[in-house]
Amino acid sequence: MMQEVEPSCRYVIEDPSCESALDCLERCLKKGSIYGDCKGSGVKKKMCQCYKCKKN
Repeated sequence: MMQEVEPSCRYVIEDPSCESALDCLERCLKKGSIYGDCKGSGVKKKMCQCYKCKKN
């Protein structure tokens, strides 16, 4: 079960599309974030979400 990340820890980068979790993570790291995840499946466009911190 995944815990929800607090809003203060999260922001979405301008370019919402991502090929994979690794693709997203690399972009997030370049933007000064410490963590990124590629969300979405099926016909919905995938959204790359960058996190400024990780919730324990």
